[in-house]
Amino acid sequence: VASVARGVDMFDCVLPTRNARNGQAFTADGPLTLKQARYAKDAAPLDAECACYACRGFSRAYLRHLFMSSELLAYRLLTLHNVTFFLRLVRDMRAAIAAGGFGPFQARFFARYAVSSVDVSRD
Repeated sequence: VASVARGVDMFDCVLPTRNARNGQAFTADGPLTLKQARYAKDAAPLDAECACYACRGFSRAYLRHLFMSSELLAYRLLTLHNVTFFLRLVRDMRAAIAAGGFGPFQARFFARYAVSSVDVSRD
């Protein structure tokens, strides 16, 4: 989001697949790492706002189980989810730009999305 605010309009990145292989899913509230024990009994979907196959059909606990068991399905489902997340994010950014409201969109995104201690929303 910060890159788009600076004018970047083309992306080529392995982030969705690489992070999926490491058990990380991107959500509207920031990334979550399924390796963490707190997800062992979590019946919630990865992201309640996501309509991807992984979120519609599987809980965080089950996806964590698949990941901890090194099941290939875990990597596929997490990759599917992460790609869906980024497609939706880019779609929403395009809509905000077209409506002339990218600034407020960016502010809402960073107010909700948990990132590292580095503030990437500003120069």
